[in-house]
Amino acid sequence: MVLVIRVKAGYTVAEKHRIWLLATPLRFRGSGRLSKPVAFDGVTFADNEKVESIYRFDSYRLSYQWEFFRNDAVTLGAGLTAKVRSADITLMGETGFARSSDLGVVPLINFRVQWTFADDLSLLFEGDALWSPYGRAEDVLLALQWHPSDKAAFRIGYRILEGGSDGGGDVYTFALIHYATAGFSYSL
Repeated sequence: MVLVIRVKAGYTVAEKHRIWLLATPLRFRGSGRLSKPVAFDGVTFADNEKVESIYRFDSYRLSYQWEFFRNDAVTLGAGLTAKVRSADITLMGETGFARSSDLGVVPLINFRVQWTFADDLSLLFEGDALWSPYGRAEDVLLALQWHPSDKAAFRIGYRILEGGSDGGGDVYTFALIHYATAGFSYSL
């Protein structure tokens, strides 16, 4: 089990325009034996070699969203996100140590759909996503929210993170991470 922490802080202007910052560090560790030789970042690890790995994919985002529709039951919003991602993959074994790192900025489109189906319950579907011929990125949440007050919300849901790059040549990396999530939000 891996604990994933996301911290989001934002500001609403004129009730329809939201700006926020998000920080979400993500790290996975693994170990095992290779079923075949693996060449990674200039080092070839042998068949049946015991290796340890670290996968890090930290994400920092600045987003703007315009709430273009709202009634008593439904809220719809869309906008743009600038995502700074800092990633690296590390393999360690008897043969040696190899690490590949990358830092980049990725533009994304964000969306938000919230359906309030009872006085204090809503369904939230939101995320950041974009596709291009060179790769794609998705970070999407589907959650049930309980609103004990106008300012507070507790949520449980399911999040899927997927994406990567096929830059041609020697760069090909994709990851699919999905998990149950719980969260809390409070508006000042």
